[in-house]
Parts: sequence; C-alpha cells; structure tokens
Amino acid sequence: MKLRLLLLFLCLVLMACGGSGSEENSGPDFDKNRSVDATDIDDGDDRVADEFDALSLDAGTTADLNGDGTGDDTGAYDDNEGALDETDTPTQRVPNLDVGIPPITDSLYDGDRALLYLTHKESFSFSIIEAQTGTLIQSISFDHMPEHMAMSPDGARLYVALLVQDHSSYWWEEDQSGYIAVIDLERQVYVDTFQIATDPYDLVVTRGGKLIVSSGSGQWTDIYAYDAQTGDALGRADIYQRSRLTLHPSENWVFAADTGLVPSDIQRFDISGAGIVAGIDSPYKGDHRMAGNIWATPDGNYLITRGGDVFSAPEMTFVASLTCSDVCIEDLFFDETEAIAFIVDSNGLVHYFNLTSLEMIDTVNEFDHADRVIVSGQNLIAISPRQGAAGYQLVQTAHPCPACGENT
Repeated sequence: MKLRLLLLFLCLVLMACGGSGSEENSGPDFDKNRSVDATDIDDGDDRVADEFDALSLDAGTTADLNGDGTGDDTGAYDDNEGALDETDTPTQRVPNLDVGIPPITDSLYDGDRALLYLTHKESFSFSIIEAQTGTLIQSISFDHMPEHMAMSPDGARLYVALLVQDHSSYWWEEDQSGYIAVIDLERQVYVDTFQIATDPYDLVVTRGGKLIVSSGSGQWTDIYAYDAQTGDALGRADIYQRSRLTLHPSENWVFAADTGLVPSDIQRFDISGAGIVAGIDSPYKGDHRMAGNIWATPDGNYLITRGGDVFSAPEMTFVASLTCSDVCIEDLFFDETEAIAFIVDSNGLVHYFNLTSLEMIDTVNEFDHADRVIVSGQNLIAISPRQGAAGYQLVQTAHPCPACGENT
C-alpha cells in the first residue's frame, strides 16, 4: 500500500513539472520557462512577441543567416549547408543564382524591397532577384540591349538604357539614337519606352524627374537632360564618350568620370536649372587617380574615384587615398546606417572604410573573390562567380560592423 501511494505521488510530481506525455505540455522549451515553444508567445524572453520577433528563439543575437528563426549564436547550422558551426569557418550562406541567369552587365540594389535588379546585355533581358535567397522572381525581355540603370529616388521607377547597336567611337552624335525603358517597381512590370537622340551609356535621375544620360559613342559627344516622364529633351552639354555618372545628393550637380582619355579626369555639370550646363573639370591632369568611375558619398562631402582617391565635393580637390597605388575600386556600396563604405578592389577583396575619417576599418575575409557587394538586412552579400561552375552565387555573412554607426 505504501509503495502504491509513493508511485502515485511521484506521478503527480512529474505531471506538475511538465513531465506528462500530453501533446500540450511536451516539446522544446528554448527559454526554459516551463512553457513549451509551441504555446509560448515569447520564446526568447526578450519581451517581443514571437509573431513580431525575427529571432524569436534567441534574445542575444541579431544575425540569422539561414532565416530559421534561431540566432546564429544558437543555431548549430547557421547556413544549412551540412557543416556544424564549430567546424565551419566562416559560417555563411551561399545560395546560387538561378542557373538560367545570363552574364550580368549591371546590377542595382533596391534596399526597401531587398531586391537585386540585373541587366543582361547579351540576352536582351532584365532580372529581378530576391537578394537573401538568390531566387529569380521576374524576368523581362527587351527588343534592344539593356546596359546601365538608374532608380528614381522614391523607388517607384527604374530607368534602363537600351542600345540599338554596340558603342563606337565613330558613331557620330548627329546619327545616334537609343531608348530608355521604364519599369514600375511596385508592380514589377515594364510600362514604357521613349526614344532619345543619343546612344545611352550611363544615367542618373533626380527627385524632380530630370533624367541625365551620357552618350557611349562619338568620342567628344553629348550628355543630355531629359524629362523622365515625357522623354522630352531639356538640354545638352559636351562630354567624352562612355563617361560614368554620379548624382550629388543636393541634385545640383552631376559628376562624370571619363573612361577613354589619358590621363583620366572627372568633370562637374550643373543641373540646378532647367537643363544641364557643363562646368569645370578637376584641377589635376594625371596627378591623381580617376580611372573611369566615380561615386558621391551620401553626405555630399566627397567624391570617390575608381582609382581609389577621394576628392572634396563640389570643388573636386584631392583629400586622401583609400587604396594602394596599383589597386582600383571595382564596386562600392554605401551603408548609410553604419556610416561606412564597402569596396570591392581589383583583386576581388572586400574592405570597409569609415566615411567620416576615411580610414580603413578592416577586410572581410569571408569572401574569396567578389564582383559586387551589398548590405541587405543584417547581412553582407557578395555577388561572386560560382566556384568550379558557370553562373553566379550570393555569398552571405553577418554584417562585420553592426555598431560602426555609433562610433562616428
């Protein structure tokens, strides 16, 4: 009798401690609060309900590379590629882009939608890619060759340069023509095309709806201002063929970097009025590195050239060098939240710099070779050639400096 009473008592104790076999009370209990995760509205005990918590099973970390809801300090397989994190360095996720993606001509990242826009000149096509997964979600075909792109500052429309033939130094400006395709980014549909009287190369667009297009042909040729809604020409100025453009944040100026002159130079154009007016070029004639591309920093204080040098804006006077003398910048991404710039150098390495001090912070060692780099959510993503196969992959790793913005 005493033995039966003792066994009954033990069963009652086990049931009170959640030890029964019922479905309601069994299962994992991440935060060990005696409420199983299936019925616990705050598994991470971080005072954020699970339905609003991207990392509901981990209150202590901010990165979740594989998107499984478990933070990377807790998940044993952060990248779901079969290697335990303790034996997997670096922990990262490497989704391949769709095998049908043609060679990439240009790329542009839409941070609000976490989408990549890609042009494919050889196949007359355009792709929309989900940045976190590499999934192809839309493909658009054109009658002409797409090259460079510009997104309207409000994120509503994308303008794509369409070529009717390859660029040529002997296709004179009076004979040139091309098209601008307009894509509605909210609906992800191709909505309009207008013809222009130049061979479009690079382009930028302002909040006020002014589209600036540089010509890709004819040596000394044209840079046009167009009405982005109607396609009407608003003005023109002289420029050298195939110049890359960057829009100053004030939208008073466009800066251009030529790609075919020796020495390479940069030039300023005034777009504050109705059209476009050619301004001065830099005061240097080969003394500093330009190398055919240019980026204006988000605060408008600096211009960074492909050659690796930094100049003041709008004066274009030399400030500092970011890279060694024989290393160029092939791609650049501004992380405005953390006030840093990620660059891909001519060796395929990714480095990041403080945008206030212009000092290098570190190198991202997780990437063997990158073509392009973006920040998406809490991850740094490099677009790279697939290892040992044709096509591309998105190599992801956690943001290397998520608190850099607090130290500027």
